[in-house]
Amino acid sequence: MKHWAQLLTTTVLTVLLAGCPAADDEKHRLKKPSPHDDLDLPHVTDGGLSITDAGTGVSDAGLVPQPNLDGGLADAGVLSGECQGNFTVATPTDLAALMHCTVITGNFEVVTNAAEENSLSDVTLPNLQEVRGRLNISFNQYVTQVSFPILAYAQQDLLIEQNFALQSISLPSLETVDHDLRVSRNTLLSDLDLSALTTVNQSLIVQDQPALLTLDFPSLTTVGISLEILQNEALTDISLDGIGQLLGDLSIRNNDYLMHVNADELVGIWGDLHIRWNHSLVSFALPGLGVIEGEFRLESNHSLTSFSMPEINTINGPKIFRANYSLPTCLVDQLLVQVDAMGEDDYDADEVIIVSENRGCRYWETCENEVQTGNCVCTEDPANDWWVATCSDPVGDCLGDFYIANKNNSISLQGCTSIEGTLRVERSRFLDAVDLPGLTSIGEDLKFNDNTSLTHFSFPNLVSVGDTVSVLNNPVLESFNLNSLTSIGDTLLVSTNSALPTCLLEDVLLEQLTVEPDSVFLINNAEDCTCEVADAGVWDVSCPSED
Repeated sequence: MKHWAQLLTTTVLTVLLAGCPAADDEKHRLKKPSPHDDLDLPHVTDGGLSITDAGTGVSDAGLVPQPNLDGGLADAGVLSGECQGNFTVATPTDLAALMHCTVITGNFEVVTNAAEENSLSDVTLPNLQEVRGRLNISFNQYVTQVSFPILAYAQQDLLIEQNFALQSISLPSLETVDHDLRVSRNTLLSDLDLSALTTVNQSLIVQDQPALLTLDFPSLTTVGISLEILQNEALTDISLDGIGQLLGDLSIRNNDYLMHVNADELVGIWGDLHIRWNHSLVSFALPGLGVIEGEFRLESNHSLTSFSMPEINTINGPKIFRANYSLPTCLVDQLLVQVDAMGEDDYDADEVIIVSENRGCRYWETCENEVQTGNCVCTEDPANDWWVATCSDPVGDCLGDFYIANKNNSISLQGCTSIEGTLRVERSRFLDAVDLPGLTSIGEDLKFNDNTSLTHFSFPNLVSVGDTVSVLNNPVLESFNLNSLTSIGDTLLVSTNSALPTCLLEDVLLEQLTVEPDSVFLINNAEDCTCEVADAGVWDVSCPSED
């Protein structure tokens, strides 16, 4: 023990000396942190010192191995407090045998029994503080709750994936995961507590959690490889307020109803920043972010009207701003000026820069079609050290593609008599109706897809659609007014609208078309309804009661 005490004293002194600031100006310069900045000290537990890096184990003094346990537990003896080896839990009996464990030295996995009456639903270990192997709770049909109230450290991967009844994950004391932390495809998960999490040394991934509304990491300061928040269709709020620098990538992607992203302390991303396919995101602010070492891709956020990055000065990778239909191009241009990626009248030819399908003209141009596109003008806001865009609404023959995700988008198109490109009403959670009485023609497609609250749309003077009309997966859509529509150039596709009577399509819409589409698909709508003429242009619809 004298040898270990000397080693620990020497190591602690080394760390204290290494923490002293240097006496030059470099200490104020933002630079990429190294994953080797922290020394790995011997791990101290309540019961004594455990040193495992060199294959040496010093466990709680005076404890002796006890006989192996039955009931599915694997390959090790059990010590009082420290449970040695790998453990696979399938039943409540298996879990009860581990209730005393404070440390599991190997892997811990939950693989429940297929028979519901014998399966494990509540995975709770009230005394567990540390898992030195992999912690894996995945592919379980009946687990509803995971709770490790004092677990602080996971030395390998922590995986909680594809548990189809799981509603709650409570890890309120978890501070460090040395490898990956993944929470994904738990269909019913609505409560995730990682409030003490400070460090994930590899990747942190939250993916495909359709019932999760908010995601908060109030203590998170370090992610070693990547932070990915992907395909969480109900997620509205993300809070990353504690994190200062990301050693790798930040990806916020395909979160259909995401409206708010907070990362006030973030100053550096040493990989890529991707904010993509978040259809309800209206604005975001990264007030302290100064450096993006890799690529910045802002793409297909169809409702995005503004963003703020007042401290940004360096983006070393490609810069891609595409298909943000409501985002003023002049805001993008001002950001590119700030990071020295702009010449006097064009983008820097030596860099990879893509700016397309956003709103309005470039800030240095005279916009020839300003009235038709609804141009935007950016002015400096000294109070926030950023830019504010003022946009006019397009009128007349409106050029380009347009996207409606909220009532403000719909109001801004009231002056259009025609749309040259495509009109999309897609992936809106809150929009219940769309009314564009002045619109007479659409050059390409008209799409009403994946709108959870939409009950009615009315384009009473629309005569022609150049290509496709698609109405897909609008679960409460009951009616529409396309009373003047006589021409669809290519395809009519109406599918999976469970409240929309098929007779409105077959007996009304198809009968009034003089230029029929090449293809017609009417699938999985309300099939058993009847439609009868009440007055000119008005139909009485009768559907059988669900009773």
